[in-house]
Amino acid sequence: MIVSVRQRIKEQLNEIKKEKSKIFYCIELTFDAIKFNEHFNDYRNFWHLLTQNFFGPKEFKKSNNDWYDELEPEGFYFFTESYNLVQFRIYLETNKKIKYEELIKRVNDIVPIIEVELYHNDEYRFNKMFANDIFKIQKSEIQYIGKVHVPEVEDNELPF
Repeated sequence: MIVSVRQRIKEQLNEIKKEKSKIFYCIELTFDAIKFNEHFNDYRNFWHLLTQNFFGPKEFKKSNNDWYDELEPEGFYFFTESYNLVQFRIYLETNKKIKYEELIKRVNDIVPIIEVELYHNDEYRFNKMFANDIFKIQKSEIQYIGKVHVPEVEDNELPF
């Protein structure tokens, strides 16, 4: 059975949203492409440093690894790159509140950031960031976070 990308995302998000006690976040990180590529030859290296690095900003007592592990996040992210911008769009669901200033500092310690958008429990922003941009999502690799189930899917057709 072939499942479209849109349907796969919709099913997984509905599964994630079932637990009402969790907070869901829509995060968009935007970088200058030249500066980002000076630091990384693969976008996964950035994500690894943000989530698995045993160092972190000096003003916070926790390493990036400890901070991320405490969030116990579930969700997904995808990466897009244009001529002059690099963007990460992240959907996270967690029981803990993410502090905006701390997130910015942790990201800026890795690579200079142009813009951060962080919204929690905002269905409109979710639709704006993810559902309305299905072509960008389909062209990028979706990376799953936490215990989100990744089904075996064949994508030989456009979902619309």
